[in-house]
Amino acid sequence: MNRQDRTGKIPSLKSLPQEISGEIKEELARDRSFLEKELESFLAAAKLFNDRPPAEQTDAEYEALQKRRARYIAAAREFNEKVSTIQRRFEFDQLLNDPARRFTPINAPDTNIQGDREAWKYAGVINQFRVDVSRRYEQEGEKTWCNIFVWDITRAMNVEIPLQTTAEMVRWLKDTGAKQGWRRVSIDAAQREANKGNPTVAIMAGHAAVVRPGSPGREDGSAVAQAGAIVVNASHLKKRFGDSSLVEFWSHE
Repeated sequence: MNRQDRTGKIPSLKSLPQEISGEIKEELARDRSFLEKELESFLAAAKLFNDRPPAEQTDAEYEALQKRRARYIAAAREFNEKVSTIQRRFEFDQLLNDPARRFTPINAPDTNIQGDREAWKYAGVINQFRVDVSRRYEQEGEKTWCNIFVWDITRAMNVEIPLQTTAEMVRWLKDTGAKQGWRRVSIDAAQREANKGNPTVAIMAGHAAVVRPGSPGREDGSAVAQAGAIVVNASHLKKRFGDSSLVEFWSHE
């Protein structure tokens, strides 16, 4: 049996943006230093093992080295994911606060896929965009960006409604979205679907919002989050749309 170890390298931290706080960089540097020492120690032990005659290599020693190697690889992967998450969150925050790039697709750190829907996960996806404070959704003159918010949320939920005007979104849902799993639902069903964690939108020509998990207001209809002339992370339908008879509701599992 070939018992030579092949263990990958630990990624460099040089690619981290300079704007990331020194405290975070110091923490990552400590983690990386620990992994480097662990790798160096493991490779030294593996070399001693491999340099001995096969007759002197015991299965118990080999198994111990394999377990040690597996622990290192798991720790290295966790470190890699930690670095990647920090980079993704930084890039995400940069886009949220750069209105000049509001038409740039945004890759959210927290996403969700079909088959893993839960209300708290859906709410977490919505909340991370901080629609009520992010410059990405700020009104500019008469221009509002409810369509961008719906695009961002559905993209993060992996059932993207392409960026276009709200009137074009309505047509897309009927012509294309219906073939891709989007279903038109009633106003009451819209809240039930959102409470299951299923991405759900309220839309009409001129405005769109995300139906979010929550309790419908007795008079005000489904819980929603929206960009627009009024940007809000938690409100209710009739406060934002007025006549709900003009609104279509669409949901996707």
